[in-house]
Amino acid sequence: MLNAAIVGLGWWGKTLVESVQSTSQRIRFTKAATLDPDASADFAAQHGFCLVEDYHAVLADPAIEAVIIATPHSLHVEQIIAAAAAGKHVFSEKPLALNLADARRAVDACVAAGVVLGVGHDRRLLPGIRAIKDQVDSGALGDIIHMEAQYSNDAMSRGLTGAWRAEDREAPGGGMTGPGLHALDSLLNLGPKLTAVTGRINQVKPFPNPIDSVALLLEFEQGETGTLGTVRGVPDFIRLHVLGTRGWAELRDFTSLTIHRLGEAATQTTHDPRLNTGEMLECFAQAVTGEAPFPVSSDAMLRTVAAFEASVAALKRGQTVRVAGVGQP
Repeated sequence: MLNAAIVGLGWWGKTLVESVQSTSQRIRFTKAATLDPDASADFAAQHGFCLVEDYHAVLADPAIEAVIIATPHSLHVEQIIAAAAAGKHVFSEKPLALNLADARRAVDACVAAGVVLGVGHDRRLLPGIRAIKDQVDSGALGDIIHMEAQYSNDAMSRGLTGAWRAEDREAPGGGMTGPGLHALDSLLNLGPKLTAVTGRINQVKPFPNPIDSVALLLEFEQGETGTLGTVRGVPDFIRLHVLGTRGWAELRDFTSLTIHRLGEAATQTTHDPRLNTGEMLECFAQAVTGEAPFPVSSDAMLRTVAAFEASVAALKRGQTVRVAGVGQP
């Protein structure tokens, strides 16, 4: 059993705890670091762990083997580096970092310390996402020509997220650090290397109930094209569509997958859409014990950050931005 500490007990930190506590046979939370212990006292008592205010108190505890980071985005990298220096395995919620240079520092620190680094791209493990990836990887759709991703929600309007997400230094590019990053990672998960991004952002209404839209045009290494859209301030909507020379596949709301191949009638299958944050933490625990590698490689983590950084730059500049290379897949 991996003894872990959660760092940050906001909406998502609590979601991570609830996904595994008392049900997992591989990982459990025994401590939490939060700036407001009083506000989380009942939650900690309910789930059987103690609270501290100081992150360094977590790192100094020899009983803690891993830290799970669910703090504001700008804190991730330094907290990862500190965890690695303390010999703790570390799992960070997405984004791993807000730019590629910082992401490299985080990855390099964990490699140098010999600790496992995980990142919360948990949508990759959803059955519907796996099914559409199988279609691409098997060649069932032929050569991929175009891909589309749309991930929109009203999480901020519903008050689920912290006010810090309204700050440009924490969440640049409107919804890109939230639902947009899930859409971007879903496309990158399908394999093609992203080489360039062109984008536009339309800010309709500011915080506390922001409404904005992001539209990206994507260029991939082998000539594939793509589009990505994310809107904050509308009811949840999720769509992933891949079009190839032998057919297309479309996933709606992580549930309904339609496949239409040349010369065949379209087929539809249904998949479990429930978020699987717990499964990703289980994978992290398995990576720590050496049972299986973490399902997102370090290079894949870096590619997502590089694509995110280019996307934000394209939105700010209003022009096409090249995506930095990160090495071999």
